[in-house]
Amino acid sequence: MGRLAVKRLENKYLPILQELKAGSKTSSDLSAKLSLSKAVVAGRLAPLVRWGCIREAKPGLYEITDKGLEALETGIKPRPPLTIPPREPIKLESISSHEEAETALLQTGNLLGFDTYTADPSKECHGVRLGDLASLKEIPPFTYERLLKTVREIDVIWFKEEFPRYCFEVEHTTGVRDGLLRLYQIRELGTRFFIVAPQDVVVRFKTEILKDPFYKIKERYGFKTYEELLSLHNAVVRYDEEKNKFGIEA
Repeated sequence: MGRLAVKRLENKYLPILQELKAGSKTSSDLSAKLSLSKAVVAGRLAPLVRWGCIREAKPGLYEITDKGLEALETGIKPRPPLTIPPREPIKLESISSHEEAETALLQTGNLLGFDTYTADPSKECHGVRLGDLASLKEIPPFTYERLLKTVREIDVIWFKEEFPRYCFEVEHTTGVRDGLLRLYQIRELGTRFFIVAPQDVVVRFKTEILKDPFYKIKERYGFKTYEELLSLHNAVVRYDEEKNKFGIEA
């Protein structure tokens, strides 16, 4: 069996560990000390807690742990918690439903190495629950609860390092504005947003994206058709199959 690769701890986490090494602090203390927004600090505290580098001495007050001191000294990232491995991909010849679109997104995210989440775990596609395709059953507590409530309602999310990198709203029959608004409410996270829908929805998307408040961050929104999603999904599945045949495990 091959050795597990050692990963370096990202530099963005080091100032927090250094501050907590000097003494326990609240997230507000850290925000002021490091000149970072409270949302950014919350997003960095969450993975450190999950990795066991820090803990809450009491509600809202954080302190460094022995594992955190070791990570600060060595610069090596603690191993993240194991997630549920992706299953054999469902073969999709077309996308003609909300469930098939979410399936394609979840499977593509899994194969690309993201942790995946769905807001619709009980829905099924080709006899398989979407919740069984997602590698995460709950979203990581990477920010404030008021934002997490909105995040939990987003159709599909791809996480990396316990932070949402890409958020997808599938608009099969619902209005585009609702999906845009959900994504807009988490704009401060700096995440990339996508609306995925049939081709005929693009006109509505282009109309809504120019309205208040969406036009303020219109460059953060992308529109992808079901055909474009299927093309990406099938390309990633083929790549994964060929990689495995070749014997590459990365």
